[in-house]
Amino acid sequence: MKIKVDDIPEAGLRLEVKEQGKALDALADGLDFSILSPVDAVLDIVKTGDGANVSGQMRTSLEFTCSRCLKRFVSDVDTVFNAYYVSGKAEAVEKGLQTGDMEINFLEDGAIDTDDVLMGQLSLDVPMQPLCSEGCKGLCKSCGEDLNQGECSCQAGEKGDLRFARLKDFKVK
Repeated sequence: MKIKVDDIPEAGLRLEVKEQGKALDALADGLDFSILSPVDAVLDIVKTGDGANVSGQMRTSLEFTCSRCLKRFVSDVDTVFNAYYVSGKAEAVEKGLQTGDMEINFLEDGAIDTDDVLMGQLSLDVPMQPLCSEGCKGLCKSCGEDLNQGECSCQAGEKGDLRFARLKDFKVK
Protein backbone atom coordinates (compact mmCIF):
# COMPACT_ATOMS: atom_id res chain seq x y z
CA MET A 1 0.00 0.00 0.00
CA LYS A 2 1.34 3.43 -0.94
CA ILE A 3 0.71 6.39 1.32
CA LYS A 4 1.24 9.91 0.01
CA VAL A 5 3.11 11.98 2.57
CA ASP A 6 0.95 15.01 1.75
CA ASP A 7 -2.18 13.00 2.67
CA ILE A 8 -0.98 12.19 6.21
CA PRO A 9 -3.09 14.11 8.75
CA GLU A 10 -1.51 16.48 11.31
CA ALA A 11 -2.14 14.00 14.13
CA GLY A 12 -0.43 11.23 12.20
CA LEU A 13 -1.68 7.94 10.86
CA ARG A 14 -1.93 4.51 12.47
CA LEU A 15 -2.14 1.48 10.18
CA GLU A 16 -2.64 -2.17 10.98
CA VAL A 17 -1.09 -4.07 8.09
CA LYS A 18 -1.36 -7.78 7.36
CA GLU A 19 0.69 -8.59 4.29
CA GLN A 20 0.93 -12.08 2.83
CA GLY A 21 4.44 -13.52 2.80
CA LYS A 22 4.28 -14.41 -0.89
CA ALA A 23 3.60 -10.78 -1.83
CA LEU A 24 6.69 -9.65 0.10
CA ASP A 25 8.81 -12.56 -1.17
CA ALA A 26 8.65 -10.93 -4.60
CA LEU A 27 10.54 -7.97 -3.11
CA ALA A 28 13.14 -10.27 -1.49
CA ASP A 29 15.39 -10.33 -4.54
CA GLY A 30 18.69 -11.95 -3.55
CA LEU A 31 17.82 -12.46 0.12
CA ASP A 32 18.34 -15.90 1.64
CA PHE A 33 15.09 -16.39 3.51
CA SER A 34 11.44 -17.14 2.86
CA ILE A 35 8.48 -15.54 4.59
CA LEU A 36 6.25 -18.36 5.85
CA SER A 37 3.41 -16.56 7.59
CA PRO A 38 1.66 -13.26 6.99
CA VAL A 39 3.54 -10.22 8.26
CA ASP A 40 1.43 -8.55 10.96
CA ALA A 41 2.46 -4.97 11.61
CA VAL A 42 1.25 -1.83 13.30
CA LEU A 43 2.70 1.32 11.73
CA ASP A 44 2.57 4.83 13.16
CA ILE A 45 3.35 7.43 10.49
CA VAL A 46 3.95 11.03 11.49
CA LYS A 47 4.54 13.79 8.97
CA THR A 48 7.68 15.87 9.55
CA GLY A 49 8.88 19.04 7.86
CA ASP A 50 10.37 17.44 4.75
CA GLY A 51 9.26 13.84 5.07
CA ALA A 52 7.79 11.35 7.53
CA ASN A 53 8.76 9.17 10.46
CA VAL A 54 7.52 5.57 10.46
CA SER A 55 7.67 3.58 13.67
CA GLY A 56 6.11 0.24 14.28
CA GLN A 57 6.17 -3.35 15.34
CA MET A 58 5.92 -6.46 13.17
CA ARG A 59 5.68 -10.22 13.61
CA THR A 60 6.18 -13.07 11.19
CA SER A 61 7.93 -16.42 10.71
CA LEU A 62 10.92 -16.77 8.41
CA GLU A 63 12.57 -19.86 6.97
CA PHE A 64 16.37 -19.93 6.66
CA THR A 65 19.11 -22.33 5.61
CA CYS A 66 21.61 -22.98 8.39
CA SER A 67 25.01 -21.65 7.37
CA ARG A 68 26.78 -24.61 9.05
CA CYS A 69 24.71 -27.74 8.34
CA LEU A 70 22.55 -26.50 5.42
CA LYS A 71 19.28 -27.67 7.02
CA ARG A 72 16.16 -25.51 6.66
CA PHE A 73 14.76 -24.09 9.91
CA VAL A 74 12.08 -21.64 11.00
CA SER A 75 12.61 -18.59 13.18
CA ASP A 76 9.98 -16.20 14.53
CA VAL A 77 10.58 -12.47 14.16
CA ASP A 78 9.05 -9.93 16.53
CA THR A 79 10.68 -6.55 16.07
CA VAL A 80 10.17 -2.89 16.84
CA PHE A 81 11.56 -0.36 14.36
CA ASN A 82 11.80 3.29 13.46
CA ALA A 83 12.54 4.65 9.97
CA TYR A 84 12.86 8.22 8.76
CA TYR A 85 11.91 9.25 5.22
CA VAL A 86 12.71 12.53 3.42
CA SER A 87 11.66 13.82 0.03
CA GLY A 88 14.30 13.66 -2.70
CA LYS A 89 16.39 11.21 -4.62
CA ALA A 90 19.11 9.12 -3.03
CA GLU A 91 21.39 9.62 -6.04
CA ALA A 92 21.40 13.38 -5.51
CA VAL A 93 22.99 13.11 -2.08
CA GLU A 94 25.00 9.90 -2.41
CA LYS A 95 28.31 11.68 -2.87
CA GLY A 96 27.89 13.87 0.20
CA LEU A 97 26.54 11.34 2.73
CA GLN A 98 27.32 11.97 6.36
CA THR A 99 27.22 9.30 9.07
CA GLY A 100 23.70 10.31 10.16
CA ASP A 101 22.43 10.13 6.57
CA MET A 102 22.81 6.36 6.52
CA GLU A 103 19.64 6.09 8.62
CA ILE A 104 17.56 8.13 6.18
CA ASN A 105 15.32 6.67 3.48
CA PHE A 106 14.37 8.71 0.44
CA LEU A 107 10.95 9.27 -1.11
CA GLU A 108 11.32 9.69 -4.85
CA ASP A 109 7.60 9.97 -5.62
CA GLY A 110 6.44 11.53 -2.35
CA ALA A 111 4.88 8.28 -1.11
CA ILE A 112 5.77 5.60 1.42
CA ASP A 113 5.24 2.02 0.25
CA THR A 114 4.38 -0.11 3.29
CA ASP A 115 5.63 -3.27 1.54
CA ASP A 116 9.05 -1.65 1.10
CA VAL A 117 9.07 -0.54 4.74
CA LEU A 118 8.28 -4.07 5.98
CA MET A 119 10.74 -5.79 3.63
CA GLY A 120 13.48 -3.31 4.50
CA GLN A 121 13.03 -3.89 8.21
CA LEU A 122 12.90 -7.68 7.78
CA SER A 123 16.15 -7.64 5.82
CA LEU A 124 17.79 -5.64 8.63
CA ASP A 125 16.68 -8.19 11.24
CA VAL A 126 18.00 -11.23 9.38
CA PRO A 127 21.26 -12.63 10.79
CA MET A 128 24.27 -12.59 8.45
CA GLN A 129 24.94 -16.26 9.17
CA PRO A 130 21.71 -17.92 10.30
CA LEU A 131 22.18 -20.94 12.55
CA CYS A 132 19.62 -23.64 13.33
CA SER A 133 21.06 -23.69 16.88
CA GLU A 134 24.01 -22.08 18.65
CA GLY A 135 25.57 -25.52 19.12
CA CYS A 136 25.30 -26.57 15.46
CA LYS A 137 28.41 -28.60 14.56
CA GLY A 138 27.99 -28.26 10.80
CA LEU A 139 29.24 -30.67 8.15
CA CYS A 140 32.45 -32.74 8.01
CA LYS A 141 35.03 -30.96 5.84
CA SER A 142 36.05 -34.23 4.21
CA CYS A 143 32.92 -36.33 3.68
CA GLY A 144 30.14 -33.75 4.18
CA GLU A 145 28.28 -35.78 6.80
CA ASP A 146 26.12 -33.86 9.28
CA LEU A 147 28.11 -33.81 12.54
CA ASN A 148 24.93 -33.02 14.52
CA GLN A 149 23.83 -36.62 13.82
CA GLY A 150 27.03 -38.07 15.30
CA GLU A 151 30.65 -38.61 14.36
CA CYS A 152 31.40 -39.36 10.73
CA SER A 153 33.27 -42.48 9.64
CA CYS A 154 35.81 -40.87 7.32
CA GLN A 155 38.42 -40.44 10.06
CA ALA A 156 39.35 -36.99 8.79
CA GLY A 157 40.78 -36.18 12.19
CA GLU A 158 43.42 -38.90 11.86
CA LYS A 159 44.56 -37.76 8.43
CA GLY A 160 44.91 -34.15 9.54
CA ASP A 161 45.38 -31.31 7.12
CA LEU A 162 47.44 -32.58 4.17
CA ARG A 163 49.01 -29.15 3.72
CA PHE A 164 50.90 -29.76 6.97
CA ALA A 165 51.79 -33.44 6.35
CA ARG A 166 55.52 -32.66 5.91
CA LEU A 167 55.62 -31.13 9.39
CA LYS A 168 54.51 -34.42 10.98
CA ASP A 169 58.07 -35.66 11.37
CA PHE A 170 59.59 -32.26 12.11
CA LYS A 171 61.61 -32.27 15.32
CA VAL A 172 62.70 -29.19 17.23
CA LYS A 173 66.27 -29.32 18.58
